[in-house]
Amino acid sequence: MVVKITRQRGLRTEAILGVATAARPLEAFQKRLDEVVERFRSEAATPQRFLDLENALHAVAAEACRQVVEREANRLESDDKKAAPSKVRYHKENYRINKKTPARIATRFGAIVVRSFYYLNASDGEAGLHPLHVRLGVGAGAATPALLDRVARLSVDHTQAEVRAWLRREHGLVWSNDRLRAALAGFRQALSPFVAELQKTRLLGWLRQAERSRGRHRPVLAAGRDGIMVPMRQGGYKEGSTATLSVYDRRRRRLGTIYLGQMPEEKQATLTRSLTALVTATLLAWQGPVPRLAYITDKGSAPDDYYRRVLKKMKHPRTGTRLHWEWVVDFYHVCTYLGKMADALFDAETPAGAQWFAKMRRWLRDRPQGAAQVLRSATQLLDRRPSTKGQQTEFWKAYR
Repeated sequence: MVVKITRQRGLRTEAILGVATAARPLEAFQKRLDEVVERFRSEAATPQRFLDLENALHAVAAEACRQVVEREANRLESDDKKAAPSKVRYHKENYRINKKTPARIATRFGAIVVRSFYYLNASDGEAGLHPLHVRLGVGAGAATPALLDRVARLSVDHTQAEVRAWLRREHGLVWSNDRLRAALAGFRQALSPFVAELQKTRLLGWLRQAERSRGRHRPVLAAGRDGIMVPMRQGGYKEGSTATLSVYDRRRRRLGTIYLGQMPEEKQATLTRSLTALVTATLLAWQGPVPRLAYITDKGSAPDDYYRRVLKKMKHPRTGTRLHWEWVVDFYHVCTYLGKMADALFDAETPAGAQWFAKMRRWLRDRPQGAAQVLRSATQLLDRRPSTKGQQTEFWKAYR
């Protein structure tokens, strides 16, 4: 009867019913809100009572928001099967309509149940599809974009166990490690097509800011590359690869950095492609004067190989002129070799060795031609001091 009246009276009746439906979560929210406030007022105020008030208000608000999200998701798709497409195509796969099925979806306010049409894959044995989930951006792990964004940000600095505990505590969601990993993998896959363009846009903004800055130095576009040892699930450690691309203004202030990373891979080919593509795209789009180009690394084989094979031969993507990259070995890693020379000359952890090491660090950092002066001092000491064959081997290895 309600459906018949709705069809007869048209949009006006639908609008009235929509307002009534929308009011229910708000009415329930107001009722529960009044109950929480009245309970607080009924007893003497204490720190514990005030804590309980705030936590209860948060829970009431979250439940009201959860109900609204659930209602809005369920009203997007008609119950009339004839009103839905009989077939859809998604990611080069064909699907045919079956029936409405419920799905439990995680949101930042808690879990909701959404009923939507399920489409069967045209190929037997392949996974089906909820087109409504695609429209809403519900990704792997059956979670909304808002929740996935929060989970991804938290996962950067916390372990899986910590993220799962946070999900249970803050959102009332119980996830397994497999579900968490699937959600993060799906989130990353969904963002991947947009990352490179966003990174380039950010770099171009910093370059414009650097060009407008005041100071006596040229703006700098600095690339960096390094490795990091990461623990593997099968035991042991392997070297992952990392890279940075930073912009410095005319006062040598760093305006921002783009960070790249890749799990362990032979010859680090993926990181090489990503870093090279980002540098090339940025220089191609940049219309101002070419910034000073710097490459900062340790003396690892992969960073060395990248300079010799890629940066040293790189040409400007728009003009075709050869680009000049200044290759800089970072001070910390140079000092580790300086320390090894000190140990070889004076023995490890001796006052004389520590004193020479500290003096040479200052020479290296502050003096013109500091590296040459450090090496000259080291070879003179080697000639004057007795040393074993092993010490000489370690000395020349660090010297080189």
